[in-house]
Amino acid sequence: SPQALSIAETQALLGPDEAVLLILVNPEAAYVWGVSRDRVEWARAGDLGDAAMTQAVEKLRGSLTATAASTRTDIDPALFAARPVAVFDRALSHRLYAELIQPVESVFEGKTTLMTVVTGALTTLPLSVLSTEAPSGDDAAPDALAHTPWLIDRYALASLPSVSSLKALRCHLVAADAPLNPG
Repeated sequence: SPQALSIAETQALLGPDEAVLLILVNPEAAYVWGVSRDRVEWARAGDLGDAAMTQAVEKLRGSLTATAASTRTDIDPALFAARPVAVFDRALSHRLYAELIQPVESVFEGKTTLMTVVTGALTTLPLSVLSTEAPSGDDAAPDALAHTPWLIDRYALASLPSVSSLKALRCHLVAADAPLNPG
């Protein structure tokens, strides 16, 4: 029977180079928390309720899937001949970053690992594809995509099913000088 962790308990479980990003999407808005060992911030993204978030995520996922599938050599290209390949929308990718992560990102300063807990449609989108700067150039140009700064360029991202799962994972850590016991 897992219990919700308090902010203090969560902070105590974090290493000096780690932080947690929690995004809770409900019908009217998305609520975002950034937590590190020494700081906590939260923000509300009022334009990204469940319906708007689902629409944005579906658009980004659709372009990721179509683009990736159309460039594979092990798939018959005839399967995609009738479908237009959607260009990845870097402006939308940046908008999600700007509204969800940027308002709390000061909490992550100096951190290398960002553990994410998301709900709703965001569970189907890898946050690594969020662009950290407004796009320039043509989204269809491979060079523009290659020079786009992505969230994954800033942090090693780890996805957690819940904040309380951090406690379950950390309870199995063993001090470096302690004897290892399999089981």
